[in-house]
Amino acid sequence: MKALYLETADGPESVSVREVETPTPKAGEVRVAIKAASLNHRELWIPRGEYPGMVLPATLGCDGAGVVDMLGDGVTSAKIGDEVVLYPGLNWGPSRRTPARISVCSVCLALAPLPSTSAYPPKTSPPNPPL
Repeated sequence: MKALYLETADGPESVSVREVETPTPKAGEVRVAIKAASLNHRELWIPRGEYPGMVLPATLGCDGAGVVDMLGDGVTSAKIGDEVVLYPGLNWGPSRRTPARISVCSVCLALAPLPSTSAYPPKTSPPNPPL
């Protein structure tokens, strides 16, 4: 699969798009086939070395929506075919500035159901304020 990949935190230019092995969920995890994705400031902070506790190399990106396509052992809260939103804030931790020790973005540990009124937009044009 294609992914945003980071080997070293040498700035944004160290991020690349590359083929990586498709992950297999571990016990208690699920895999989500991503249908819509976005980037947030986390993807700017990590390449600059400004995100605490990040282990490199890493696949970037934890915001998105898709369909559960594989379950790890022991998963009972989701089923194959569930439409979900990746929700990185679900297990964030006690501090608003520091994430929990367990990464909520690996394979997919934090899910929220996709609202029934939602659909995956074929295209979108969000406002582009200066960063």
